[in-house]
Amino acid sequence: MLDPLLIRFLIVAIALIGLLLFLMALRRLWGRRLISGTLEGLTGLLLLALSILAGALFINLLTYDRLTVRDWLPRSVSRRAPPALLGLCGSR
Repeated sequence: MLDPLLIRFLIVAIALIGLLLFLMALRRLWGRRLISGTLEGLTGLLLLALSILAGALFINLLTYDRLTVRDWLPRSVSRRAPPALLGLCGSR
């Protein structure tokens, strides 16, 4: 698994790029360049939405790892052995 600090950095970087693109799109729309401003704005909002989704998934995975306690004993140890193996049957 990737380092959580690296994942946080990537999420924040994508969000900042999306915010920058959105602000640049507002500037272009103010200058009446509708098509390029709209495309840039939609791209910026898409990057912001993707970073929010990635952040939510990251928090969910971290919470899942913290809340699940794994039992490292093999399952065969906790199973009961059949009576024949324990010598409890009457067969000799």
